[in-house]
Amino acid sequence: MGHARSYVVFDVLRRYLEYRGWRVRHVQNYTDLEDSISRRARDAGEEPLAYAGKRLEAFRRDMDHLGIRPAHAYPRVTEHIPEIVAVVGAPVPLVGPALRDDALDFALWKPAKPGEPSWDSPWGRGRPGWHVECFAMGSKHLGDQVDLHGGGTDLIYPHHESEEMIAEAITGKVWSRFWLHNGFLLLENAKMSKSLGNAAPLAPYLEEQGPDVLRLCLIKEYYRDSVEHDPVCFRISAEQVAGLRKAWEKVQRMGNGPASGKVEALVKHSQGRFVAAMDDDLNTTDAVVAVIEFAEAVKELPVTSAEEARTLADTFRGFLGVLGLFGL
Repeated sequence: MGHARSYVVFDVLRRYLEYRGWRVRHVQNYTDLEDSISRRARDAGEEPLAYAGKRLEAFRRDMDHLGIRPAHAYPRVTEHIPEIVAVVGAPVPLVGPALRDDALDFALWKPAKPGEPSWDSPWGRGRPGWHVECFAMGSKHLGDQVDLHGGGTDLIYPHHESEEMIAEAITGKVWSRFWLHNGFLLLENAKMSKSLGNAAPLAPYLEEQGPDVLRLCLIKEYYRDSVEHDPVCFRISAEQVAGLRKAWEKVQRMGNGPASGKVEALVKHSQGRFVAAMDDDLNTTDAVVAVIEFAEAVKELPVTSAEEARTLADTFRGFLGVLGLFGL
């Protein structure tokens, strides 16, 4: 569930950018090789790469069910070893290739370990360090600089700061023009994580609540804030989803009467509130309120003309599409 919050947040961001007319290229890295993956694979009696592959397939199924739009590229570490080796060995002004001058320096290339995947390199057989991977993969698919880079707050240090240092050392450019980090989903004031043993698996929530209720619940809080897992949120969100669906279904039946004269002002007011909220650092809290109040106003409209109905439907479809509700 904690991971789901992050992916829903950035799915809404992408959807909103496209709603506003921006052309988006979305790249999502997969770390399919890591110490924790190897450890879990050993515990499960599986080969690490096969174990990671099965986890990725399960992840993609959950994301599809949750309505997350597919990225345009899903680079995997194990499929980009030549690019990573090239980055580790690149001539740079700030650090030497693969050298570790201090015990606190992060590793760019790690020596091979028995039973783990490894590759040949100028520094011996081994595998990449974590921080160098993301820049190598991201720069291959997006170039030397990206517009937006995101993830959970826990990635700021050491991962994103280290990734940024590598990028700037090699290219001399700021790696990302903007950084966005979502807060944690907490359980009894502690971050949900497997390491703490308090992770809430996503699949049961998807089955019990459905993707629309789950998405609405996850985006009603400001994305940068850490929020407490609250079962009441699901009940309230279910009621709100039902209300939105009722209004959406009504809009699709409207248009058989005279003009109401109220649609133009309603649409202008609601779109203004929605855009202002989303432009304010992705303030989905206020944006959701604007959509819900728009839906309530729609339910109060007695009749509309065909043209008004089309305007209402287009407006509503845009809102729901950004939020990712009802398969839109």
